[in-house]
Amino acid sequence: MGQNNSSKESTIGKIYKCPNCQKTFPSETLTKEVNQHMVSCSNISQTKSSFLSNLFGKNSINNSKIKDYIKKHKIDWQDGCDNIELSRENCLEESVEKIEFVDLWRELKISFNGEIASDAGGLYREWFTILIEELEKKEKKLFERSECDEINYIFNKNLNENSVWSFKYFNFLGRLIAKSLIDNITINLSFNCLIYKLILGEKINFDDLKNIDTSLYSSLLSMKSMNPEELDSLEIYYSIQYQNDEGQIITEELIPGGNNKKVTDINDYIEKRINHLISKSQILIFHIQEGLFNFIPKEILESVNSSELELLICGQPFIDVNDWNKNSVYKGEYNKNHKLVKWFWDEIYKFSQEDLRKLLQFSTGTSRVPINGFKNLESNRGEIAKFCLNSVVYNENNKNNYIRAHTCFNRLDVPNFPNKEELHEAIIFVLKNNTGFGID
Repeated sequence: MGQNNSSKESTIGKIYKCPNCQKTFPSETLTKEVNQHMVSCSNISQTKSSFLSNLFGKNSINNSKIKDYIKKHKIDWQDGCDNIELSRENCLEESVEKIEFVDLWRELKISFNGEIASDAGGLYREWFTILIEELEKKEKKLFERSECDEINYIFNKNLNENSVWSFKYFNFLGRLIAKSLIDNITINLSFNCLIYKLILGEKINFDDLKNIDTSLYSSLLSMKSMNPEELDSLEIYYSIQYQNDEGQIITEELIPGGNNKKVTDINDYIEKRINHLISKSQILIFHIQEGLFNFIPKEILESVNSSELELLICGQPFIDVNDWNKNSVYKGEYNKNHKLVKWFWDEIYKFSQEDLRKLLQFSTGTSRVPINGFKNLESNRGEIAKFCLNSVVYNENNKNNYIRAHTCFNRLDVPNFPNKEELHEAIIFVLKNNTGFGID
């Protein structure tokens, strides 16, 4: 079955900081370690769940205007649905073409060529995951990693008004975001906060550069304290250079004749750099907005700020096992005191954030938690459906005692394993096959 890779270093995910001491927690950090640190770091008496809520996200967002708009326009599932059949090999390109003929306000069902499966919600949520992964792939050259500690992505700097071939992808991305909001499905978009601010038309300021290029931000910050003579000695000009995808050095002027214009006012230079960044992104943002605002107008989305919009789209980035455990239910032979249930949670508390995301993806079809935590997990049709462990018979003569997921109900069917070791092996198998296998 393989071994748990919880201790291995991960290169995916965010880096979190303790609000008290600023200690950082990479995505591979075990939940247990975060809990222990928070208890020892804080001088006030709170539950571990509260610590994590304070640390990793705002749990209350006034998004009633968005909810009311969606409720008013969404078509009830009983009034029919749209269907899309796709090939896994060409899922993104086919989805881009076929989404044009879909009413996003109707229920959508996904099927894949050659697969005998009925979409009760699992394939639909898996579809979102596949599409986001495809859009963020380096080969697509749509995005590139920002130059900061937190792993996130900004637009590829080589994309501009001549990149007509890519515009359809950004329009599709806008539609995909709209559909995720309509159906309240959290998606794992690893976007830089700049993109969310630009979508809502919020002002970009100097501090935002810290989340895009930490080294550049630090350099500019030190220049702000220099006297005119020191700044002059650096010989900075109103132009920037970068390497394109072919390895060529590209120079772009921030103002006409910028290659020959020396910087004497650092604040003016910073303003020009920010304006250049915005202008480079504007055409791409326009196409995202076009896809998104055609379904949920800007004036409706502006009822939240960019940080809140990110939470609405992506959910909470950190998985709190205490919250997960507290808001779970059990069926069949299982209850919270059943030995297998206790074994299950003993295993889960040992997991890294990366493995927790894999298990959550397998169980619910998404790797992100709703903004108000696990108590707000929903079924495919918008009803509250808490995470559930359901007992199934363990077959002693059958080696295929797999854990199976019903993502439309956020339910795992778990055989009543006779010992903890077999349960462990079954969970590890899930981590290694967390999409496509045993999901409906």
